[in-house]
Amino acid sequence: EWGRIMFVLGTYLQMTGFVDSLAADREGSPDVPRSELALQGYWPLTKALVDSVLDDHAAAGGAAEDLYFTGQSQGGMMAALASLYAEKSRGQRVETVTFSATGGACLSRALGWPTADGANLLDDVDPYVVHSQVTDYADVNDYWGNLDVDPGRTCYY
Repeated sequence: EWGRIMFVLGTYLQMTGFVDSLAADREGSPDVPRSELALQGYWPLTKALVDSVLDDHAAAGGAAEDLYFTGQSQGGMMAALASLYAEKSRGQRVETVTFSATGGACLSRALGWPTADGANLLDDVDPYVVHSQVTDYADVNDYWGNLDVDPGRTCYY
């Protein structure tokens, strides 16, 4: 359906200046030390981004079925995890289409232990159930695209 919105997380980051505003909120300035970013990793940024996107989309009157997450390789894994996070934290299922995603189900289980700041990925996602809103397209010969178990369904070509 042409009226639906295809949403690419990386493009949103670049277009909105989200990283700069998040850094300003956290540190009082747009300059977050690299050591701080290294300790936080992708996940806190991804959660903040998903929350911001879902809030902005709802405030603009967007219908839930008009929103998609997508990504390729590691970006596909992050898009799938973002979808799992939206489902667990808000009860909102966001259709997610990935291409040769590096999985996410086994990865999130393996990373389901507390970090130094007490965070635990399993507090945010549930990799133990099938998430039918997530579809990955992978070539049968693609090592990276078949590296892990996807949290939804996989279509091979």
